[in-house]
Amino acid sequence: MKKEDAWYWFTLGAAYMGSMEYPATVSGLFKSEQNNEVTRKEFEKRWKLKEAD
Repeated sequence: MKKEDAWYWFTLGAAYMGSMEYPATVSGLFKSEQNNEVTRKEFEKRWKLKEAD
């Protein structure tokens, strides 16, 4: 995967998370550190799956 592709997928991923999961992410940030950690791990897991393509 080229560096330019990484930026493309990052932007696409940010747009996807913004449209689909933004409210859940924001509530997770404010509810507790644990929820925040789960959200972050979930994002990293999906990010690694994208990189594998």
